[in-house]
Amino acid sequence: MDVGLKGTVATTPAPRKAELPRFFYRLSARAQRTYLKGDGIERLDLVPSAGAFSLTAALMRALEFGAPAPVERAAQTLVSELCRLLGVRGVRVEVRSVRPRSAVSELHGIFYPRGAGRGATATTARGMAAAQRPGDPLIVLWMRTAQRHDVVKPKTFLRTLMHELCHYLDYALLKLEDSFHNSGFFKRESFLVRMLYRSEAGA
Repeated sequence: MDVGLKGTVATTPAPRKAELPRFFYRLSARAQRTYLKGDGIERLDLVPSAGAFSLTAALMRALEFGAPAPVERAAQTLVSELCRLLGVRGVRVEVRSVRPRSAVSELHGIFYPRGAGRGATATTARGMAAAQRPGDPLIVLWMRTAQRHDVVKPKTFLRTLMHELCHYLDYALLKLEDSFHNSGFFKRESFLVRMLYRSEAGA
C-alpha cells in the first residue's frame, strides 16, 4: 500500500469527472481502481448530531482567542464526535501557530497516515491522557497565516480540518488504499463543510 503524507496548501480546484489527470495513467492498475473508486464517492453517510453543531460553533469561538491550545481542544473534540458518528476510531488533531511557507505557497494542514514518527501523550476529548503510538494517524493544522501571522478565517480553518479528516476517512471509513485529490474527494470535503458550517452561519 503506497501511503504518503496528505497536505493542504493553497486551494486547488478539483478535476472534473470527465478529465483524469495525467498522473492517473502512470499509476498501477490497482492504484487506478482505488482512484476511480474514491472519485465515485461524493458524500458520506453522516447525519450530524446536535453536539456536532455546537462543537463547530465552539471551534469558531476558540479561534477568537488566537492561541493554539483552545483551538486544538475544540478541533479535537469536534473530530472525535464526527468519528463517533461515522463509527470509526478517532484520530488525533494537533494545532500549531504560524503556517510553514515556501517560495510559492504556505502549508495549511497535513495528514500523517502513519503518525509523525514520535511517541507522545495525547489528550482525549474527555481530558484523559492516552498513549499515542508513533504509527497512529495524526492531523496537523496551522491557525495563523505565514506572512502576516493573522488568525485564519473560521470557515477556512474548518475546511482545512475537514480536508485532512477526509484523508483519514478515506482509509478508516472507505477502506481505500490511498487518498487522492480527485473530484469525489473534494465533494466529500465540501459535503462535511456544508453540513457543519451551514448550521453555524444560520445560528
